[in-house]
Amino acid sequence: MNADGQVCVRFRRDAFICSFDQDGLYEQAGPNGIVYLEKLRQRQAKFPDGYVHVWQGGKIIGQMEMQIVEEPPIGYVNLFYLVPEMRSSVVAHALHAYAMAFCAGQHVQPARLSVSPTNQRAISFYQIHGWCDMGPRPEKEEVNLMECVVPELLDDN
Repeated sequence: MNADGQVCVRFRRDAFICSFDQDGLYEQAGPNGIVYLEKLRQRQAKFPDGYVHVWQGGKIIGQMEMQIVEEPPIGYVNLFYLVPEMRSSVVAHALHAYAMAFCAGQHVQPARLSVSPTNQRAISFYQIHGWCDMGPRPEKEEVNLMECVVPELLDDN
């Protein structure tokens, strides 16, 4: 995480811009992303498989941030990010499969995420994968809450 912290901040900033057409990360993340990076370290310690980078060759091309929240527990995708040239690729579908496997491995149901209602590309991607738009998120109405049934993890035996 330490070596790639500024990559995390850069990806989070780009995701914010894609979602809201403005760079509002500074208010949430602090100078140089310090608040965001500390929160990321804490969450990664608790859910190491939920906080990963996607690599192609020697380059980081994506980032996934997931955790388990609430009672009863649900899987929550905090960030699903790929660099622009990879967003319509097979990698996007593989990253989604990883998210579902993470949630299934944690035995949670359902998975949820927040999405800007103006980010039609993301919404379309999620809907292709079975996510349903639940409308504005109650505590954060500038984004919509989406929910997906987590497929059961197949047993290899």
